Amino acid sequence: MDFQRNRGSLCDLARLQTLVEESGLDAVLASSPENVTYSTGLYDPGFNTMRNRLHVAVWPADGEPVFVVPEYRLGADTLIGDTRGYDFYVRDEVIEDQMGRARIHRWPVDVLVEVLRERGLLGGRIGIEKDTFPTGAYEALRKEVPETQFVDCHSLFDEARMVKTAAEIELLQEAGTITEKAIQFAFELARPGAKARRVAEEIGCLLTRLGADQVAFVQLDVLRGGRRLSFDRDSVTLREGDWLRVDAGGYFSGYYSDVARMAVVDSPGEESLSIYQRLVRVQKTIVQAILRPGAVGSELFHETREAFGEEGFDTPWGMIVHGIGLHIHERPWIREQENYRLLPGMVLCVEAISHGPADEMWHIEDLVLITGDGARELTCHADTTEPFVIV
Repeated sequence: MDFQRNRGSLCDLARLQTLVEESGLDAVLASSPENVTYSTGLYDPGFNTMRNRLHVAVWPADGEPVFVVPEYRLGADTLIGDTRGYDFYVRDEVIEDQMGRARIHRWPVDVLVEVLRERGLLGGRIGIEKDTFPTGAYEALRKEVPETQFVDCHSLFDEARMVKTAAEIELLQEAGTITEKAIQFAFELARPGAKARRVAEEIGCLLTRLGADQVAFVQLDVLRGGRRLSFDRDSVTLREGDWLRVDAGGYFSGYYSDVARMAVVDSPGEESLSIYQRLVRVQKTIVQAILRPGAVGSELFHETREAFGEEGFDTPWGMIVHGIGLHIHERPWIREQENYRLLPGMVLCVEAISHGPADEMWHIEDLVLITGDGARELTCHADTTEPFVIV
């Protein structure tokens, strides 16, 4: 599927509309890159790199949505028919900051106020993403419409995006498989005596060569004698007995991948091999016996902690499983404080992590889909039961 040409299949706008209607809010404003992409179908890699170019989707509980964009976006292909532009590159006026310096842009507050007035939303309760909406724009908006109440609605968008459409599941599985292959191929190219940095560079190159729009991250550590050496801080040459931990991901039409794999140079020691094999068993237990629809995240956290304990591990951190999609760590999470229930159609990353006695970090991460009766692995390109051996 050409995901760029079929953005509508990636968005469950009916689910979003229902959540807005049930929230008691008169409208919500989508402003973060992930929620703008989800609610409008417009994706541009620049959303993440140029966040000052504010895009806002006004999604009312009753009536048609409006998309406020910089003027150069007018005419872009979106799922919203009513698109309004604001002058990003100010020509008619100069706005100065407190230091007397001119800004090169202005916020789309005037256009937003006009839209709110047209839709009869002034004086109502409007949801806004308070953790990502620019402070300057928010202060200006409150000053212009003091009678309007703004409440945080980030969790509403989280809930809308938690359950994936069939097209999203297909995209995420394809992205995860590409990331698996990139790591696997880089391991196959590696040799004892090679630089760890070279392995990380190969993974990044392979990600884009195999289909990623951009590299999101490549973290590569070398475990050696109880120490964890990072390729970007240390000049590390691979030698016998070294373990490699790779956590990598790319951007695919706005969606993330996130996969972690391990390899050993020449041959593993008995103790380190046991750590790896036990960690894999923990992950398999979580996927095959613990994750299930209807269960609450906090309940599952205690069950996963028990699975770690049965293999002799402490729980590694406060979150073992996380959702993935337009954001790298989406809801739901499997953690002690999570109150969302797992639902069929959720796509999750299951992270089996253990820290060694010193600074070692053992890590396997895979993508799974919650189904009607359990969970199914989506990243199955390579068998991880045994570690990959670099020879």
